[in-house]
Amino acid sequence: NGVVQFVGLESNPLTGKMNDLSGIQAIASMLRQNHTLSHLCLWRCNIGPEGGRIISNALADNKGLTCFEIGYNGWENCQILSITTKLEHNKEKMRIRKEVDTRRKMEADKLLLAEMKIDDEKKKEKDSHKWIEDQMIKRSEKRHLEMERLAHEKAMEEERKRKEEEQRLADEKKAKETAKKKGKKGKKKGKKVSA
Repeated sequence: NGVVQFVGLESNPLTGKMNDLSGIQAIASMLRQNHTLSHLCLWRCNIGPEGGRIISNALADNKGLTCFEIGYNGWENCQILSITTKLEHNKEKMRIRKEVDTRRKMEADKLLLAEMKIDDEKKKEKDSHKWIEDQMIKRSEKRHLEMERLAHEKAMEEERKRKEEEQRLADEKKAKETAKKKGKKGKKKGKKVSA
């Protein structure tokens, strides 16, 4: 048995009418092997001193029983004292076991928390590196876009200057041509006047 922790047989005549101790011996055998049972109630079962001796001897091997109700069975004081001593011993062992289990659990929890903290720090570091890489990529893309914009503006400015220069040269040429035409007209007028 690895599950049952409480058995209550109170007020059951376990020895029968003929003082048959086979039921008591079965309980004693179970107590020697079962370390899961923590509470057994045999209150008012008319077990008698011989049954008490059998059960008391069986408890020497038991490590789990901490509560044992045995009143109104006609047991001798030495049997009751032996059972009480064994129960106190089992309780102390259980207290120590619980302390050890609690300490182990606390240590396991501390280790788990430490591992979680390390994992969290690794994740933060990984996230930080990813963020830095993302920022580098964004800055690179931004610089690239800025360079493209500046190159476009420069090309537009150069195009504007080129057109202005072409316009200036065209205006200059036109002005020269206009001046040349005026100069030729003036010479023609001047020739007519003198002739």
